[in-house]
Amino acid sequence: MSLETVAGGLIGAAYLVPLSIAFSIAASHGKYLPLWIPYTGLLGAYLAYAMSETRGVPAMWALIVAAILSAAFAIVANYALFRGHINRGEPYAALLRAVAITVFIEAALGWATHGYALSYRHMKLGGSTYIPKIGDTLTSADLLAILSAIILAPALALLLRWTWAGLAFRSVASNRNLAREYGLPVLWIDTMALAFCGSLSAVGAIMFGMKYDLSPQMLAEPTMKVAAIVVALGAEWPERVTAGILMIGILEAVTQSSPSFAPFASAIGYVLLILALIMRYAVSLRLRRLQT
Repeated sequence: MSLETVAGGLIGAAYLVPLSIAFSIAASHGKYLPLWIPYTGLLGAYLAYAMSETRGVPAMWALIVAAILSAAFAIVANYALFRGHINRGEPYAALLRAVAITVFIEAALGWATHGYALSYRHMKLGGSTYIPKIGDTLTSADLLAILSAIILAPALALLLRWTWAGLAFRSVASNRNLAREYGLPVLWIDTMALAFCGSLSAVGAIMFGMKYDLSPQMLAEPTMKVAAIVVALGAEWPERVTAGILMIGILEAVTQSSPSFAPFASAIGYVLLILALIMRYAVSLRLRRLQT
């Protein structure tokens, strides 16, 4: 395992950090796997492409509008499709609707683009830096992804644990009915949480599209990886989810560097999800036996 391999895996995984944090917050809020949240960002990424590449809108304005509209879509979708399931504690029904939304968005974007991949030109960040120790050239987008991995998760952890807003969010996520009885503005907290997730997903999807180009299916495999990490480590710990994503990136890079195991690299996330579900079931079964 060389330093170049590890660095490459970390850099690739760093692009998933914004999506991972948005997924983690939404999963903690709704107590289900919100597979549709990254696809909210995917819609924003395509909107940013349409504005910047076909309409000539400045990149910064395209990013801002995409983030705002992604936030609005996340809020509307949550209230229209998921709020009832969340209030009634129905994670499996919410998960089925989430799967349906992802399939619909993939199909709609595939129809709109005829299935072709799209490449950012005006929105791509210029400049690059060669790092001799890892033998690779880092683009400005790579450096931005690394900074997001370093800053976002610790900042969010501090926000959730040391501010009133974080305490209010955790209270609502833990017990919505009790939080409402104590006078917390549950509706406002729901709106802010979903707006944050939608905006951050748009930023993450745009960053991901800068590196790998836009395609309707580009977030299918990353979403499964994030879901696996959330199930394994817990949605209420976004910093652990971030660390898990980075570790998966290293593991995939090491696997791909071996000709014998390279075909299995894409299956690591699915294997982790299956193991996490088995472990969770075993733990819950053991707790039930201890209670009886």
